[in-house]
Amino acid sequence: DFVIFGPTYKAVRGAYKKAQRLLSKHGLQAYDIETHPDKASQGKSDNFEFLGVEFRNKLIRPSEASRRKLLNSINCILSEILKIEGGSENAKSLVAALYQISNKIRGWGNQYKFCNDAALIGSIDADITHLVIPFFIKCSKSIAVKDLDAQRRLLGIWCLRDCKHEPICF
Repeated sequence: DFVIFGPTYKAVRGAYKKAQRLLSKHGLQAYDIETHPDKASQGKSDNFEFLGVEFRNKLIRPSEASRRKLLNSINCILSEILKIEGGSENAKSLVAALYQISNKIRGWGNQYKFCNDAALIGSIDADITHLVIPFFIKCSKSIAVKDLDAQRRLLGIWCLRDCKHEPICF
């Protein structure tokens, strides 16, 4: 998949023909708008989406679906912490979950480093903050009422009593 931008139809058509020649050297081809209008398109457009990126009035930004997917995945990670409340052995610690969220945000942000809609990026950061900070505050309050071992587990600090115990008997 690719997009060709140009100042004129003639320039875009020339670039397309050059792209076809390059692709054919590798045994590939692209759909032609003249022979496959259902598979390829052309025209002046200030607003379109391509491979998870929105192009809107000279702004380049992650698509709505991609933004929603990021926030949903953060919610899923946070929900894994709640499993610790029920004593699930598969529950994540708060620290591990926050680390995973941080890495997910960093990776997602780097994936869209070419985007130029700073206001939208700021809005996504605000959305993430509104998910994570109240959850962190809730967990902090929850830690205070737990027994000491449960507090450590929630923070991601292993308890010795959770280790395998196979003493040698004489």
